[in-house]
Amino acid sequence: YMYLMVIRCIRRWKLMHSRINWYLPQRALYGSSSPPSTPEEISVEDEAKIADARRFRSVRAQTRMNLTAELLEMRHSSSGLSPNREKELEGLMSRGDPYSPREFTESHMKFKEGHNRLFATLASSLAGRGGDGIGDGVPFPNVFYLEGADGGTTKALREKGFEDRRLYVANMFPETADRIRNVVGLQNVIPGEAQRVLSQPPLVTIPFGAYYFDGCGGSTSPLCAMVRAAFDDQRPQPHQRVVVGFTLTENDKNTKLSWFDREEEVVRALLRASTKAGYDRFYRVGDRPEMSLGHSGDARMPMKRDGPAMTTWLIIERLSK
Repeated sequence: YMYLMVIRCIRRWKLMHSRINWYLPQRALYGSSSPPSTPEEISVEDEAKIADARRFRSVRAQTRMNLTAELLEMRHSSSGLSPNREKELEGLMSRGDPYSPREFTESHMKFKEGHNRLFATLASSLAGRGGDGIGDGVPFPNVFYLEGADGGTTKALREKGFEDRRLYVANMFPETADRIRNVVGLQNVIPGEAQRVLSQPPLVTIPFGAYYFDGCGGSTSPLCAMVRAAFDDQRPQPHQRVVVGFTLTENDKNTKLSWFDREEEVVRALLRASTKAGYDRFYRVGDRPEMSLGHSGDARMPMKRDGPAMTTWLIIERLSK
């Protein structure tokens, strides 16, 4: 009897494994539409197991991203990394980019798409009003953002009318940066951490009208460094308004601060950096949607939070020209 039970469990495990391997790519491909039927019905119980497996992989990917970002920050600090931590970082980097849209739930795919469209709308309609500092009269400013191998943010910007020469991208994983350059087709792609890419030539002297720091980590330290680099003393700031968006994930084992306390920590860093650069005030896009979105009519304010991710949008404004 026990032998038969073991055989039955093994067969059920193999069946479940094959269903997951089939189901996840189908969901990623077909989105909200119904994927093709399989030879065997997927039960509600199996659906729950698939969702649990996806959540587990998502948390694991966030943990990897957090640890990688933390070790990179330590590497560039005054104390540096010990030999053991350096090996740990090399091992994490060798595993490649943990960001994988195939692991997204349907709601999170819509969440990401909504914020990509919002970024494109805000960048063109608000930041573009202030001119690009080049004198060519083009309403689209230079924009900087973190991009994944799927090119989702680039797609939204292109659909809005941005030319590729206005798009600047960073990714800390060289393989992903190569894919963005070769498959997505962008040329202004620089491998490395955004805070260092922005604070070094050639990007440190390029004016940007909008930033989207859409990372996959829960730590505030890299985001605070990014906003400081965005308003570096060497960077021209010709825009009357600058759009800044950033994402924080729920998973951060290194702090006891709440999600919203961490959000405010990044906002305070942004205000200090932008005030130093000559900007007078800010507002959250969600607080004044009529100002941010009312004139465009082609974008809706997406949900601020979905699952373990929260995205915040702010407009930094200079009152006096």
